[in-house]
Amino acid sequence: IDTSGSMGGASIEQARAALDLALSSLRPIDRFNVIQFNSVTESLFDSAVSARAADVALAREWVARLYATGGTAMRPALEMALRGAPPDGYVRQVVFATDGAARSTAISFR
Repeated sequence: IDTSGSMGGASIEQARAALDLALSSLRPIDRFNVIQFNSVTESLFDSAVSARAADVALAREWVARLYATGGTAMRPALEMALRGAPPDGYVRQVVFATDGAARSTAISFR
Protein backbone atom coordinates (compact mmCIF):
# COMPACT_ATOMS: atom_id res chain seq x y z
CA ILE A 1 0.00 0.00 0.00
CA ASP A 2 1.29 3.41 -1.04
CA THR A 3 1.44 5.70 2.01
CA SER A 4 3.20 8.61 0.31
CA GLY A 5 2.04 12.19 0.77
CA SER A 6 0.13 12.20 -2.52
CA MET A 7 -2.14 9.52 -1.04
CA GLY A 8 -3.53 11.96 1.53
CA GLY A 9 -7.27 12.29 2.07
CA ALA A 10 -9.67 10.16 0.06
CA SER A 11 -6.88 8.17 -1.67
CA ILE A 12 -5.46 6.66 1.54
CA GLU A 13 -8.96 6.09 2.91
CA GLN A 14 -9.97 4.19 -0.24
CA ALA A 15 -6.72 2.20 -0.29
CA ARG A 16 -7.12 1.22 3.38
CA ALA A 17 -10.76 0.21 2.75
CA ALA A 18 -9.79 -1.91 -0.27
CA LEU A 19 -6.99 -3.59 1.65
CA ASP A 20 -9.29 -4.22 4.62
CA LEU A 21 -11.79 -5.89 2.30
CA ALA A 22 -9.05 -8.04 0.76
CA LEU A 23 -7.74 -9.04 4.19
CA SER A 24 -11.20 -9.94 5.44
CA SER A 25 -11.63 -12.21 2.39
CA LEU A 26 -8.56 -14.35 3.10
CA ARG A 27 -8.99 -18.02 3.93
CA PRO A 28 -6.86 -19.87 6.51
CA ILE A 29 -5.07 -21.75 3.70
CA ASP A 30 -3.99 -18.43 2.12
CA ARG A 31 -0.67 -16.73 2.89
CA PHE A 32 -0.15 -12.97 2.97
CA ASN A 33 1.92 -10.01 4.05
CA VAL A 34 1.30 -6.27 3.94
CA ILE A 35 3.98 -3.81 2.84
CA GLN A 36 3.60 -0.05 3.16
CA PHE A 37 5.84 2.27 1.19
CA ASN A 38 6.57 5.97 0.97
CA SER A 39 10.11 7.30 1.42
CA VAL A 40 10.65 4.18 3.52
CA THR A 41 9.37 0.63 3.13
CA GLU A 42 8.03 -1.51 5.95
CA SER A 43 6.39 -4.92 6.02
CA LEU A 44 4.08 -6.14 8.74
CA PHE A 45 5.68 -9.60 8.85
CA ASP A 46 9.21 -10.72 7.93
CA SER A 47 7.68 -12.93 5.23
CA ALA A 48 4.26 -14.15 4.15
CA VAL A 49 2.30 -15.87 6.93
CA SER A 50 -0.74 -18.12 6.97
CA ALA A 51 -3.99 -16.18 7.13
CA ARG A 52 -4.85 -17.24 10.67
CA ALA A 53 -7.57 -15.13 12.26
CA ALA A 54 -5.15 -13.50 14.73
CA ASP A 55 -2.69 -12.45 11.99
CA VAL A 56 -5.46 -11.14 9.74
CA ALA A 57 -6.86 -9.12 12.68
CA LEU A 58 -3.38 -7.73 13.39
CA ALA A 59 -2.98 -6.77 9.73
CA ARG A 60 -6.37 -5.05 9.61
CA GLU A 61 -5.47 -3.01 12.71
CA TRP A 62 -2.05 -2.13 11.25
CA VAL A 63 -3.57 -1.01 7.95
CA ALA A 64 -6.19 1.12 9.75
CA ARG A 65 -3.36 3.11 11.39
CA LEU A 66 -1.45 3.86 8.17
CA TYR A 67 -1.31 7.50 7.09
CA ALA A 68 0.04 9.42 4.11
CA THR A 69 3.47 11.06 4.40
CA GLY A 70 6.77 11.32 2.56
CA GLY A 71 7.78 10.60 -1.01
CA THR A 72 7.04 7.64 -3.27
CA ALA A 73 9.73 4.96 -3.58
CA MET A 74 8.12 1.88 -5.12
CA ARG A 75 11.22 -0.16 -5.98
CA PRO A 76 12.13 -1.17 -2.40
CA ALA A 77 8.55 -2.36 -1.88
CA LEU A 78 8.71 -4.45 -5.07
CA GLU A 79 12.05 -5.94 -4.06
CA MET A 80 10.66 -6.78 -0.61
CA ALA A 81 7.50 -8.33 -2.08
CA LEU A 82 9.47 -10.46 -4.54
CA ARG A 83 12.14 -11.64 -2.09
CA GLY A 84 12.52 -15.42 -1.87
CA ALA A 85 10.34 -18.01 -3.51
CA PRO A 86 6.77 -18.92 -2.63
CA PRO A 87 6.27 -22.31 -0.97
CA ASP A 88 5.45 -25.27 -3.20
CA GLY A 89 1.83 -25.17 -4.31
CA TYR A 90 1.50 -21.38 -3.93
CA VAL A 91 1.55 -18.67 -6.58
CA ARG A 92 2.87 -15.27 -5.56
CA GLN A 93 0.56 -12.35 -6.29
CA VAL A 94 1.56 -8.76 -5.62
CA VAL A 95 -1.21 -6.18 -5.47
CA PHE A 96 -0.48 -2.45 -5.27
CA ALA A 97 -2.88 0.08 -3.80
CA THR A 98 -1.52 3.38 -5.11
CA ASP A 99 -2.52 6.61 -6.81
CA GLY A 100 0.19 5.91 -9.38
CA ALA A 101 2.25 9.02 -8.61
CA ALA A 102 5.48 7.02 -8.31
CA ARG A 103 8.95 8.26 -9.07
CA SER A 104 10.16 6.99 -12.45
CA THR A 105 12.78 4.31 -11.81
CA ALA A 106 13.97 1.50 -14.03
CA ILE A 107 13.28 -1.83 -12.35
CA SER A 108 14.75 -5.17 -13.37
CA PHE A 109 14.65 -8.47 -11.53
CA ARG A 110 16.56 -11.64 -12.18
